[in-house]
Amino acid sequence: MASKKLTPEAIEALIYHHDYLTYGTLTICVMTLNSGAMVTGESNVIDPNNYDAKIGREMAYKDAFAKIWQLEGYAMKRDCTNW
Repeated sequence: MASKKLTPEAIEALIYHHDYLTYGTLTICVMTLNSGAMVTGESNVIDPNNYDAKIGREMAYKDAFAKIWQLEGYAMKRDCTNW
């Protein structure tokens, strides 16, 4: 039985494009995957004085990335029931 492992590189390879939307202190990362599916990630701060656009984008990207990781992990687990 061959071992399968999900890697950050495998997730990155699924991402076709990403873009950001900002509403006040809310930052949204919209990732478009090679399949055309879209996944979003969000970040926000409690105190507007603490808002940093760069950090907001980084955190929103990580949130979207984590969602893709969960989805891909589920798909791999489902597809590997015959191992």
